[in-house]
Amino acid sequence: MRFPLGRGGERGGNTGAAFISGEILQTFHLADYSSSYQAELVGILRVLRHTEVQQATTINVFVDSLSTAVPLTGHTKDNRFLLSQIQSSRQTLHRLRKSTSFHWVLGHISIAGNKRSDAAARNAGQGPEVNFAVPPSYGNIKSAVNRTAFVANLDVLHDFRALGSRTADWFITITDLQPL
Repeated sequence: MRFPLGRGGERGGNTGAAFISGEILQTFHLADYSSSYQAELVGILRVLRHTEVQQATTINVFVDSLSTAVPLTGHTKDNRFLLSQIQSSRQTLHRLRKSTSFHWVLGHISIAGNKRSDAAARNAGQGPEVNFAVPPSYGNIKSAVNRTAFVANLDVLHDFRALGSRTADWFITITDLQPL
């Protein structure tokens, strides 16, 4: 049994991934912009890569994130790097005549491997340095651009308010300086 798991902190900070395979536990600290979804994908990728060099011919991968398991069978425009790496590893396992099955398990129930990998992923995100690089997803980039644009607009808005603009004052009052 193999339990890959990833956990992201608030707003993408403290992101970690882990997997358990028998007595083996591996953890990975991802860049702070990484999402929980990306951490889950890293856990799956690393457990598949680990399995490539193992003797087992039947591999059962248990995930507690249905949103992670679904894109493994279809096409998506985001996180293509990780998904293509997972697909490549699955093809390698197939060439090695190893059967790989993915199983969704309900999270936060009493499955020892799931709880252990969850705790390991959480701890990995607290590590001192990033040990697994993940390129930013389209969603990461879009969020960063939107935050930057919002901050720049706030600066302009405050400048207009300082010049006595009633419209700027009204907008700040109505929105409480939050994105609409």
